[in-house]
Amino acid sequence: MGTLIKDLQKIKEKEITQKTDKISETTICEQIAKQMQKHPKKTAIVDGETEIEYQRLMQRVNEVAGELKHRGVTLGSLVGVCMNRSWELLATLLGVMQAGCAYVPLDPAYPKDRIRYMLENSRAVAAIVDTVHTANLCTGVHELIHINKLGNHSDNEIHPSANDLAYIIYTSGSTGQPKGVAVEHRGIVAMSQSMRELFSDEELTGVLAAASVCFDTSVMEIMGTLSLGGTIILAKNALELTKLAAVDQVRTCVMVASAMQALLTKEKLPTGLQCLVFGGEALKRSLVQQVHAQNPKLRVLNAYGPTEDTVYSTIAEIYRDTELVTIGKSVPNSRAYILDCDLKPVADGESGELHLAGNKLARGYLYDEELTKKRFIELEPSDLIPENRLYKTGDSCRWTENGNIEFLGRIDQQVKIRGFRIELEEIESTLELMEGVDAAAAAAVDGGIGQKMLVVYVVSQYKEVTQESVKSYMSERLPKYMVPQVVKFLKELPLLPNDKLDRKKLIRMEEGVRSEEEIVTSCQSSNAAIGNGIHKQ
Repeated sequence: MGTLIKDLQKIKEKEITQKTDKISETTICEQIAKQMQKHPKKTAIVDGETEIEYQRLMQRVNEVAGELKHRGVTLGSLVGVCMNRSWELLATLLGVMQAGCAYVPLDPAYPKDRIRYMLENSRAVAAIVDTVHTANLCTGVHELIHINKLGNHSDNEIHPSANDLAYIIYTSGSTGQPKGVAVEHRGIVAMSQSMRELFSDEELTGVLAAASVCFDTSVMEIMGTLSLGGTIILAKNALELTKLAAVDQVRTCVMVASAMQALLTKEKLPTGLQCLVFGGEALKRSLVQQVHAQNPKLRVLNAYGPTEDTVYSTIAEIYRDTELVTIGKSVPNSRAYILDCDLKPVADGESGELHLAGNKLARGYLYDEELTKKRFIELEPSDLIPENRLYKTGDSCRWTENGNIEFLGRIDQQVKIRGFRIELEEIESTLELMEGVDAAAAAAVDGGIGQKMLVVYVVSQYKEVTQESVKSYMSERLPKYMVPQVVKFLKELPLLPNDKLDRKKLIRMEEGVRSEEEIVTSCQSSNAAIGNGIHKQ
């Protein structure tokens, strides 16, 4: 049996992994600069009714890089970027990287305490802002730079190398605080190379950029598109798609399934759309059939990948007659292994934990060597697993008969709600600090509308602790997508014999007790929060 599994794994590696031994020594900045040199007058970004050519974009990029150099921000420094959504935000991200620094994206809608934590935890030496509000959110950094007050300090030199950090994106953390994923330039370049094989030139002529820059779908939409000479159609969120002035120019968009479902209830797909990439949550056949009914020629892709593997790792093309929707096979520069608890490959049909390898893997978690070693495993290469480094995704998967990967769910307590990756323990840790709360638990439950909703269960002896006060407390400390839609009060939390929380019983307690009002509230909250990209399956 062991020999059979070994042979199966070798066959799988030939079929699904497209190993790239040659590691690129270029940077994403160099790739974008080359596109500007090829066609300086080509439109790089469409922002509302404003069209920004590659030449103008790079001029602003050089100004940002020059300002950082002028202010003494050294190579390798981390720089916060807290700006509203415009083409200048994109130029700023590129300028930070070109200066040899790594950007730390900060959403102006985040609570001030969370932004302060991210700035302090990342040890950012500077922050670039665009309004009084964003400046107030970033007080405390050594250099506070207003984008509309840059001096005449242009610098067109590209300073980073391939193994330098490009960005730090914070994801939900099980310790009660978000953790920073550190991604190098070589990872973005490897992603760009896979995009070159995935998308046609025509599909790149109008790529919707709707994901928040705090999520790495934006890296694909922005850096990936520009590095391949494409044009970005900028939007505030995915639901704005049909209302854009440049809607007829959109050829490709990345969207979570729930956002598309919400969009289709009121709107029709743009007639010019050629490629639709789903990611971030389970994709249902019924939704694929809906979009194909509107546009039978539309190319539909289902992407999967954690931030730790630079945006996406596997992809599947989903046809109208596809019976089983999978997450497909490994993309170039990424390799997938489904292993048991002893790190041995599983056979077809057996579930195991998905592990990833390849050139797109992140450096690790910022300033957290212990967690990095736990999730990024170092091992001796073997015939069965010819890798020296694997990332443990925490996702349960299995091989299908035709060599595709079927996503089954999370192994740990990290959940996906509307495409956002959330650690339940972070929500619980935050809530248990609220005065009057004795204990708390969080769960993702069926909202009754084909979507998951976030529910918290609270044990408290105080009447002052109400549903409204809990939501208010959470909204002041966590992003909107982590604020529970429903608050339940219990006399005590259900426990297992070992005194650990019985999460399965929490879900069973929820079944059959939701009121119609709560489901309506969940639907409204979901539609209000939908709109950002591949956030992790």
